[in-house]
Amino acid sequence: MAKTNQNNIKEQKVVDNNSSLKFLWIGVLVLLGYLFIYNKLEAKTDEDENAPAQEEVDAPEFSMAGWFNLSYQDKVDDYLRNQSRIGNELLPLKNQIDYKLFKRLNMDDYIVNDNDYFLSAPCIYSYLGKNYVGDSVIYERIRKAKVLSDTLKAKGIDLVLAYAPTKEYAMPELIPHRYLKLKQPKNNYAEYVKMTKAFGINCLDLYPVMERIVNSGQYPAYPMHGTHWSYYSECIVADTLIKYIEHLRGTPIPHIVWDKVDASLEAHVRDGDGVGKAKLMEAHEARPLGYPQIGYAAVPGAQPVKVLGIGDSYYRGFTYLGVTQNAFDNGEYWYYNNSIVPDRPGKPEVWELDLKSEIEKNKVIIILYSSDNVRRYSDGFIEEAYEMYTNPKVYYAKVEKERPIKLAKKKIHQDKELLEELQSTAKEQNISLDSAIDVRARQMAQSK
Repeated sequence: MAKTNQNNIKEQKVVDNNSSLKFLWIGVLVLLGYLFIYNKLEAKTDEDENAPAQEEVDAPEFSMAGWFNLSYQDKVDDYLRNQSRIGNELLPLKNQIDYKLFKRLNMDDYIVNDNDYFLSAPCIYSYLGKNYVGDSVIYERIRKAKVLSDTLKAKGIDLVLAYAPTKEYAMPELIPHRYLKLKQPKNNYAEYVKMTKAFGINCLDLYPVMERIVNSGQYPAYPMHGTHWSYYSECIVADTLIKYIEHLRGTPIPHIVWDKVDASLEAHVRDGDGVGKAKLMEAHEARPLGYPQIGYAAVPGAQPVKVLGIGDSYYRGFTYLGVTQNAFDNGEYWYYNNSIVPDRPGKPEVWELDLKSEIEKNKVIIILYSSDNVRRYSDGFIEEAYEMYTNPKVYYAKVEKERPIKLAKKKIHQDKELLEELQSTAKEQNISLDSAIDVRARQMAQSK
């Protein structure tokens, strides 16, 4: 009898466990159902009715191929994180918790140091010289720049090579000590500046300017949570650049001026762009940031000078500060020697233009890259312009040969589905996305 009771007890336990599992699954299904319905709900009633309508993005479609090559899972993860209502509302909270508790950012290649500064790991490695391109590469590029500079000077055009230090380069004391033991004897920034001066090319090294702001500026030279120099520094650099060109050309140019600086612990313009990129709810500055109320002075006899800027995102500040419009005679900015700012009708890219006529529209050509991107200095502009002036036959033959490939690349970047496919291909083959795009573009150009 006792044995029968024990069996009954064991059987009852099994029944209880199964019931618990059933209730658990029911709970999970109810939660998933709720989340699904919540995600499909229309915008909340307290949202701004005047806000621009957001493009509706459908959840990724399931496919067996996508399941086995893991691209479907990646798309679902991206959708839930960034494109669903659940992701839009819960991801910033999750990121904020990671940031506050674990000093971790949802931003590729960025770290948070002990003083709560956002730092770029690639920018740290650039300061340490871990990606040094080598003496011969720098020498050859600057040698060609010298030939180009002399050629343009004969046409009344000045070439200026400019260099901008990142936060990590100008303030190495922010870099965690575990990185500093990796420091190499040379880095790209210092060697480019050294070689540019050795060849006698117009050189604007902005490190001393940023060093003065760091050491004695009234406001921070770099925001704690931004990925560029501060707005305050941008204004000072803009003033420096205008005066440099004014001296170079020997003619007065409209000056950027201000007599008032607003102080704010809240980041404006792109001073807090790291917060946005990391999808955080908030991050507080320790010191007030400076925001000059700028204008342009009517200097007697001043005339704008047509300037073409080629560079990375550090040059972009001159566009929203009004420098390119007021001082540089509505000069263009070629972003990484590819995109044209502001857009032209039809949105052509730089490679679609006639390089010679575009260069010779200007009185000054500025190439400005940050200390991290200086390893790719000019993105081919120096080499292309050098060859165009020294060996035009070879240059124009190469332009015609590469045009179909570049056109195919442009189409790929405009085709979202094809770009996603190539992202999966790059992941499968363990190659860079640029390499995958290059292979496909060449196939498209060849078949056409």
